[in-house]
Amino acid sequence: MKKLFIITTCLIVSFNVFPQKGNNKLIAEYEDTLKFIAYEIMNAETEKERRAANDAFILNLEEVLQYEKSYDFPFDSLVTISKIKSPDKRFRIFNWLLRKDNNTYEYYAFVHSYNKRMKKYEIINLVDNSSNIRNVEQSELDAKNWYGGLIYDIIYIKKRGRKYYPLLLWDGNDGH
Repeated sequence: MKKLFIITTCLIVSFNVFPQKGNNKLIAEYEDTLKFIAYEIMNAETEKERRAANDAFILNLEEVLQYEKSYDFPFDSLVTISKIKSPDKRFRIFNWLLRKDNNTYEYYAFVHSYNKRMKKYEIINLVDNSSNIRNVEQSELDAKNWYGGLIYDIIYIKKRGRKYYPLLLWDGNDGH
């Protein structure tokens, strides 16, 4: 486990010297690191090891998504991480799970979009608060209060000039 931490720390430090635009080769190097860490999230023996890998994954993913060219980069080798774009291509979501030792799951997601007004890429961290949400069908949810799950589709609805993006997801914590 210490090897994983040392490897990701070195990569974080070495990547920080590159310009913010990034390039596909640099992003591919991040992808290789993320692929290795994602494997650990899914396959490490203990929850403590999976959490440490998850923390390293989050740091590396947040960093690479700041690069301009990362928005169109496919990250195809991250097979245990869902990457889904909205139907209107305005944002995409990176989504994954962390299996806990009690055989329940925590879900993680980042919304990655380009803010035209501020001329920069933004990352919104969706915080899984499903264990504290009652009557989810009647609840107003936001990024800090998200009913976590594995997102498999994004629906686009335009109503009265406003855009809505309902997320279809699977939650494995109910035993079904």
